[in-house]
Amino acid sequence: MPLSKIKNIVIAVLLAANLFFLAIVVADAMSDRRTERETFDNLSALCDRSGVSLKTDVLPPDSEATAYAAKRSVEAEKKLAERLLGETESRESGGNVYSYTGERGTAVFRTGGEFSATIDTNDLHADGNPAKYAVKLLQEAGLTAEAVEMPGQAGETRVLAVCTLDRVRIWNCAVDIVFDGDSCIREMEGRVYCVGSARASETKATSAPTAVVAFISAVRSGDVSCTELRSVELGYVMSSTPFGETELSPAWRVSADSGEYYIDVGTGELISGVL
Repeated sequence: MPLSKIKNIVIAVLLAANLFFLAIVVADAMSDRRTERETFDNLSALCDRSGVSLKTDVLPPDSEATAYAAKRSVEAEKKLAERLLGETESRESGGNVYSYTGERGTAVFRTGGEFSATIDTNDLHADGNPAKYAVKLLQEAGLTAEAVEMPGQAGETRVLAVCTLDRVRIWNCAVDIVFDGDSCIREMEGRVYCVGSARASETKATSAPTAVVAFISAVRSGDVSCTELRSVELGYVMSSTPFGETELSPAWRVSADSGEYYIDVGTGELISGVL
């Protein structure tokens, strides 16, 4: 057989194989889309029967959720204090409360990440974008966060900076930052994630439809009252002991017209007192 015919046969076989595998991929994709559509239709029907409307774009893809354990780090707290205040003097005032005094002001850290600071100088100045400056400032102190501007009183700008781990938000770990009319930081108060190295303790597969079902169960039982479910997002809830042990538990945040609710990934139950 001529070499040219052999080449043509080989090309035809390879083309047929590629078309076969392409058909499998397309079929799988179509099946996944049908499954997603069926899942949403079932959830939508469940919500309708409960008097709750469900938007089509609220469900993120399935993912894995990892719980983390860590311990409070006084060194990390001191690093943040020095970034805000300059060179500091520290004092432990009992009850695991650490106070810092520096050339720019004062700061106090308590067990559980609770934190407050007062800035007396104009050194911490945002150049036109307070939210961006807040993220940069925290990053320089070893923390990661997402920040947005919030409504404030006349003559001030407020920024809410939510701490993150691997770009995932820690729902109850946020700092309220007050800028004066000249865009200088004057006050900071909230909760920060100042810990040592976090250790992964458990990983579970999870999906937004599971969170929606748990939320609707709470609606039906009377624990929640709402008429519209607006978004579902995976994040963490931080908890701490008086001895400095800190845990990050994966939790879904369900935003509804009546407020925001948090559902534990492991138990599927509503978490109370998150914020």
